[in-house]
Amino acid sequence: MSLYKAKETKMTTIPTITEEDVRDYVGEGSFQRGQKYFRDDRIFDTRRAGMTLKAKCEGSRSTPYRVEVTFDDAGIADTDCSCPIGGYCKHVVALLLTWLSEPEEFIEQQDIDTILLQCDKDELITLIKQMLRREPDLEYLLTTISKIGISIDPQIYRKQVDMAYRNAGDEWGAASEIADELLAITEIADSFAERHDYTSECKRIVPCESKSCKYSLRFIASMSKLVASASVKMRQISF
Repeated sequence: MSLYKAKETKMTTIPTITEEDVRDYVGEGSFQRGQKYFRDDRIFDTRRAGMTLKAKCEGSRSTPYRVEVTFDDAGIADTDCSCPIGGYCKHVVALLLTWLSEPEEFIEQQDIDTILLQCDKDELITLIKQMLRREPDLEYLLTTISKIGISIDPQIYRKQVDMAYRNAGDEWGAASEIADELLAITEIADSFAERHDYTSECKRIVPCESKSCKYSLRFIASMSKLVASASVKMRQISF
């Protein structure tokens, strides 16, 4: 199944922005550095999914950074980058300047939810296997799948938390990576809570049968989100 929309499908209109809008959003320093990245043609694999622009950017590391910019009706709504800054960075600037310069180079792509909903079971299985061949570390996610009323081993999630700290290292941006991993774990708990499956939700952290345990888990989730939010703010201040 193709990831890309047929030509006749109408895309949501991204609002018009200018270079000054980009400069105001990221600040003068990031704008100047991003201009150089744009001129050096660092942006590639440009895609558009609805109101979101996606691309990869060659940076100072061997692996390209993943860059995203999401718009709303007023303009730039959110930015994200896999670099230590995580947004408001030169890579975001390079992506936006590429969009302003060559919007026709962005391949129109459906949003992930739409793509997955259009897949049948066999297609999804094939897709997951392909993803696991590329990223074997994601195999542990299969162990987090739980049916309502069937508890899962809390040790799985304890190991996930441990891996988040072990894999992050001690370089700049490690705290944000840890926060992102912890938030991913809490999102699984949120899905259990939405299904009112408090047994599975609580047992992620502690072996508890009581529905009241959900309040402790919600507190942990809230603290993780605060850590992630603070990390983003610190990155913005530092750069």
